[in-house]
Amino acid sequence: HSTSLDANIVGRVLDANAQPLGDEFLIAEHGREPRIAAGPEGIVMAYRATGDDTRVLALGRRGESIGAESWQVLAGGLGYAVVANESGFLVASSGESTLRTIKLDRQGQMVTQHVIDSVTPSYREVALATDGERFLLATCSNGPGGTFAIPLTEDGSFGTTLVIGGGNARSLSAVSTVAGWSIGVESKFGTPQLRAHVYHLDPAVTTNWSREESAESRVGST
Repeated sequence: HSTSLDANIVGRVLDANAQPLGDEFLIAEHGREPRIAAGPEGIVMAYRATGDDTRVLALGRRGESIGAESWQVLAGGLGYAVVANESGFLVASSGESTLRTIKLDRQGQMVTQHVIDSVTPSYREVALATDGERFLLATCSNGPGGTFAIPLTEDGSFGTTLVIGGGNARSLSAVSTVAGWSIGVESKFGTPQLRAHVYHLDPAVTTNWSREESAESRVGST
């Protein structure tokens, strides 16, 4: 529900068959582009506020308000993501010159945070994945930089960055697999047309085992 750059974030509970249970309800005023993760005791939502800052809000197990106030992660942030495991939540955000991770407990309260300088400036998107213990942060540049994978410890500390692709990328995603990790992204890396690329990484995020590439993308290509 949005008008120009202002919006309200609403939610609706679905059953196991994706059928709605009850009506829509308001989650956050003056917010847009929500990212949510469901943990063992609640939900955490990261979103963009009207002033373009990145904010985090802890919610109940069905997305209802628990009386918590949202708090600012980064003023003028670019990309952000949130993921959950049994220990709690991890939030990642990118600015023009930094990458930040914030570890939250099972109730969505901050435990610790870590910040590093960006490998290249102007990150546009970030994605997170977890194997249940460790985390993976993927990030891509909206310029001539690149697409990167960074292993994270249980508390969100940064490991060694692995360059896996080129820049001018978008539609970033990451997932844990039985063989390690996979990262999907759309870019023009190695081709004049936009294509979807999937990179398969080892569990330690030291090697790009293989890359798959789609046919030319007709959606939004230039």
